[in-house]
Amino acid sequence: MITQESFGYHVRSALANLYSRIDLQMSPLCELLFSHRTVDMRADALRALLLDTLDRLRPQAPGPDQSAQSTPYEVLRLRYIEGLTPRQVCAALNVSRASFYRQHRKALDALVAMLWPYYCPQCTADRGASRGDTESAVQEAVRLARDSTGQAVPIRPLVEGVVQTLKPLAVLRHVGIRWSISEAVTEVYGDASSLRQIMLSTLCETLLRMDGGDLELTVGLKRGQSTWCLRGLPAGVLASHDIESTASLMLARALLGVYGEKLWLSKDDNDSPLLCFTLPTTPSRRILVVDDTTADARLYGLYLGSRHYVLELARSQQELAERLESGLPDLIVLDVLMPGWDGWAILQQLKTRPETASIPVVICSVLSQPELALSLGAAAVLQKPVSEEAFVQVVDEMIA
Repeated sequence: MITQESFGYHVRSALANLYSRIDLQMSPLCELLFSHRTVDMRADALRALLLDTLDRLRPQAPGPDQSAQSTPYEVLRLRYIEGLTPRQVCAALNVSRASFYRQHRKALDALVAMLWPYYCPQCTADRGASRGDTESAVQEAVRLARDSTGQAVPIRPLVEGVVQTLKPLAVLRHVGIRWSISEAVTEVYGDASSLRQIMLSTLCETLLRMDGGDLELTVGLKRGQSTWCLRGLPAGVLASHDIESTASLMLARALLGVYGEKLWLSKDDNDSPLLCFTLPTTPSRRILVVDDTTADARLYGLYLGSRHYVLELARSQQELAERLESGLPDLIVLDVLMPGWDGWAILQQLKTRPETASIPVVICSVLSQPELALSLGAAAVLQKPVSEEAFVQVVDEMIA
């Protein structure tokens, strides 16, 4: 993984060669941001991303200081899109050379800050990508998060680092960032890089929808989870559907799902919008559902609601092997009547292998054969359709 300083150097170099396809194809950003695309498409994708991100620097709302607010954007637009020399830009904007270089640095820092949050090892959820590209990148980020070892991460240094990274963008948007952390919350649990990415994605997207004002981050403790809320958004600039369609929020939402957490839009007592998410303060408990359909897994997820569990689904023997190889779950929910494979045989295999023998297995099936299930090592038996009360009670008993 490269440093943000090196990443910024590559961004500046790509801007300088914005209309040179050959030079853009040779930019390291093509591999860093678009490895999921064919080589011949990467230069065009990089150019589109740079132009789209640069356009987001343009002040959205007119105001008395509109000219001053737009100067950093105009410096980059004239310099790289229009292709003017620094001297010509100074003449066009009626600014001194010193002012040009100051505004140029300010705008570049903000541009890099906007692009950096979407970079992670081998993937990014870029703003110029199609939904298919974004979903592929998000899936890769989720895979990396799942493969990483969770640990206790101190909250204060985490927040300070993210705020420092986004400071250039906040300055350009004329937004102040304030934050407060409850004394009851000192650590969150997970992969440090993934937790940082969640914060970067949510805060960056919020900043991009603001023109002036203050963005306030508050962190509190509720039901054993740390609750993070962002306030300061103007009314109407963020809707619930944006969480499922905006690349950065899709990434944050998917990474939160790795830990069984959620991202949602709410309102405070003054009816002002809030963007909220939760992060675990203890390791998440994993439940592996072995079933050939996704409907039952979704139902179990609804039953468990906001409880601190992460549900994963294996719909085939290959998926089951892959899930177990990536990490052992705390509980397995197994259907025994599945086309093409025998649930009873799977139960026997799980109970005879040393690495999985101690994992409790709950049989959930339309078949009612509790004696057989228990004799083969099942910890409990539930007959479909399973009620919410029965399912939650068994899960809590198994891995409380």
